[in-house]
Amino acid sequence: MPVVLVLVLLLLGVASGSVFADPPPPGATVGCDSKLGCGVGAYDQGNAGGAVVKTDNTTDSVSDTDTSDAPADPGACTWKALPSQPAAGSALWAGNDPDAGTIEYTNCLTVAGVPQAPYRYVANGAPAAPPPPTPEELAQQAYQQLPIPVPTMNFGPDSSRVAVKYWLYMWVTDPGTATATAAAGAVSVTAVARLSSVTWTMGEPVSPDALSSAAAPITCQGPGSDPGPSVDTTVDPAPGACAYMYKVRSTPERTGGSGTWPVTATANWTITWAANTGQAGTLTAPPKVSTTRVRVGAWSTVLVADGASGPGG
Repeated sequence: MPVVLVLVLLLLGVASGSVFADPPPPGATVGCDSKLGCGVGAYDQGNAGGAVVKTDNTTDSVSDTDTSDAPADPGACTWKALPSQPAAGSALWAGNDPDAGTIEYTNCLTVAGVPQAPYRYVANGAPAAPPPPTPEELAQQAYQQLPIPVPTMNFGPDSSRVAVKYWLYMWVTDPGTATATAAAGAVSVTAVARLSSVTWTMGEPVSPDALSSAAAPITCQGPGSDPGPSVDTTVDPAPGACAYMYKVRSTPERTGGSGTWPVTATANWTITWAANTGQAGTLTAPPKVSTTRVRVGAWSTVLVADGASGPGG
């Protein structure tokens, strides 16, 4: 019997194509298959067919035509992780990265009558960690944190006494610069927002006879500035000042009854960023918009805005 068992084990190693470059780790036993017998370190020595010696010294015969492939162990055909993983240089890794997976074993030496190796490599199920964000991506994150306000609109020298043929000064409250920083690991990016210009649409038509054609907008660099209460609105503004001269009064019949023109201020921002790696760039930011309404009259002896006679359109 011992000779028969040794021969069966040798034949099993050839049939399955399994060569153990390392001895099985503790607890990594290989079970028995009713067709092929037992593997190395089997928990049950099994048999290779023919006579089986019983404990009462009698014998039973096993049919050579038995087609049952049921393993001796109920869990023999399941794959299980080894109790302890092989060393990094073990041939069981088959060239795979030990940090990226594990070695599993099974006690089932055949599947549907086809021999199989008792060990396999299984990659980790967790997805690989994403690469760290680039400086450009961090710049976008910093930009999203920037506290960019909508423009606060101002008119002067007196917003309650706006008239045609006189200069009206416009400005928005200067918000200063806004900064925000985003970091990932050793890389940090700081984004800086600065108000670069304001585009004003003044709401009036190009003339009293063309109410459906809007006058062209004007763009002023920077936020503009308050000219003060004593500025002369009959002379041309100083270079760089943000000013506009209305041509058409906002009478009720021209404005749908409101007696005002709609005014819009669109603040345009410049976003720059710099990383501690030396990289830098600019981003395009959507403008911030505010709207209001302005009553525009005409000067004679009094300011009128209700269609009464007076100079101006």
